[in-house]
Amino acid sequence: MRRLIFILGMIYVIGIAVQVWPLLETQWDTVPASHLAASLAERLPGAAAWPARAWERTHAFFAAQTNFASR
Repeated sequence: MRRLIFILGMIYVIGIAVQVWPLLETQWDTVPASHLAASLAERLPGAAAWPARAWERTHAFFAAQTNFASR
């Protein structure tokens, strides 16, 4: 059970990193640290909600497939 929780936690953290990486890549060397921290603070709540967005996209995709198949 501990391994499962660890794996799920790692997937979650990696998902956040994937969401934030473009911001870090573009601003790491070009802006002051305070501006980078402010940008991360703005982006982090949305990045932490990636499982909900993934669920909505998956649900919408399968709902569209079901509606298409029922026609």
